[in-house]
Amino acid sequence: MRHFIINSLIIFSTVFVVGCKKSTDPTLLKVLTHDSMLGEGSLGELLKKEFETQTGAKLEYLNSGDAAQMVTRLELDAKRGQASAHVVLGLDDSLWARAKPLTESWQDWKPDQWNATREFVRIDEDGFLPYDYSVFAFMADRTLLKKWNLESPERYKDLLRPEWKGRFVLEDPRTSTPGLGFLRATHSVFQGEELSNFWKSLSEQWWALSPGWSAAYGIFLKEQAALVWSYTTSEAYHRAHGDTKKRYVAVKLKDPHPIQVEGAAIVKGSLQTEAQRKWAREFLTLLLSEKIQNALPEKNWMFPVRGDVKLPESFQDVPSPTLLPTKWQEDALLNDWQKWIAK
Repeated sequence: MRHFIINSLIIFSTVFVVGCKKSTDPTLLKVLTHDSMLGEGSLGELLKKEFETQTGAKLEYLNSGDAAQMVTRLELDAKRGQASAHVVLGLDDSLWARAKPLTESWQDWKPDQWNATREFVRIDEDGFLPYDYSVFAFMADRTLLKKWNLESPERYKDLLRPEWKGRFVLEDPRTSTPGLGFLRATHSVFQGEELSNFWKSLSEQWWALSPGWSAAYGIFLKEQAALVWSYTTSEAYHRAHGDTKKRYVAVKLKDPHPIQVEGAAIVKGSLQTEAQRKWAREFLTLLLSEKIQNALPEKNWMFPVRGDVKLPESFQDVPSPTLLPTKWQEDALLNDWQKWIAK
């Protein structure tokens, strides 16, 4: 996840970021990823070290900014007919419909440990390699709840109550994966006119509709909102970083919670030699290795996709709410949403 490095957003190491010039080096693998995968102590750093040690090949990262920008870059590369990376790392299920035409089919190949992955993370068994997941949820600041005399919501409709006006932060579904997740969650509960009315009323309630998770969580940590739409694993992050009194907790609603699955894929048309194909497959295989999957929870603050990984102590008390299925199409819903909140 990528999602819990608020104070480190401007210190990503430039040693991982390379240009887009074409290389014919058969032992060089270029990986396009989002910025939070990079930097000192990151999952990306560990992946680079393990990949180069195990294979003898070299790995270089291309920094895309965020996951949505990553797909836009793949689309631009496809239009100009020159792939800048061999592998894309950090796609999620909400972006896969856009990204799949830009990636390669696995055909008769499957990565090692594929059968060890949880079935619900396999959103596509031909091209998408899931490596982590989390569950969307509200994070609550219990200190502010007490200060403002608020009770944690039990259902999404509770946000329409007068006492919640200006007390929570959401993300814009047009620019944010968490925002899409929240829109999808409300669509699972409300239908038709009920859904449009909910959003019209909700647009009068939030403190802010942030363009992305980082900005929203920053508002939350600055004590300007008692609730922020985030992930259940946000609670694990705070536990591991000294929140022993559980000031920050994930809210388990009675309504369903959507899932986010992150994955990697081979970029279509990027592999010029069989050696490069070998390294690309080795990289995907590494993502499911025991060492990476065990390190992932407290490096990426997500759940590992393998069911045989023992979670660290910080993850032991993370809530387990009712989950929504991962497969969905959001285009029509987004178009409707923009009409509902238009002023």
